[in-house]
Amino acid sequence: MGIAEIVEWTKDKLAELAGDDVPVTRSDTLDALTTGTVAVPSLDLFESEKDYRVTVDAPGATVSNTHLTWNEVDTLVVHIPRDTASSGAPLFREYPESAWYREIVLPADANGAKTSAELKRGVLTIRVPKRRTLVGKSIPVYAA
Repeated sequence: MGIAEIVEWTKDKLAELAGDDVPVTRSDTLDALTTGTVAVPSLDLFESEKDYRVTVDAPGATVSNTHLTWNEVDTLVVHIPRDTASSGAPLFREYPESAWYREIVLPADANGAKTSAELKRGVLTIRVPKRRTLVGKSIPVYAA
């Protein structure tokens, strides 16, 4: 089984879990995964009482080319396609230009529907608020 078949199988299984109305992945994300031209950006994950904060190092990212997806299986997907064409040929390059792709699995209390993001100087900051949870109530059990 090749990577394209694995990705397609995973996409189908996630769609079954999430339902038909939730987009599991974008076609350009699938293309990036199957061509093997993605890089994994560094990230930090912080937790507070109210939310989760993810900071992703993504030099070259812009607001127009940054795609965030919440797939309702508690996974945040960050995909940043990058333009590899530039004026002139590089004299030196420490790493090849490629798209950024990262999946972050968050705890079940993360509310992906209310996620917000900000991009500043190549650092993407994503805030995912926590869902309000109900306090459990002890239920007494009596002998019959």
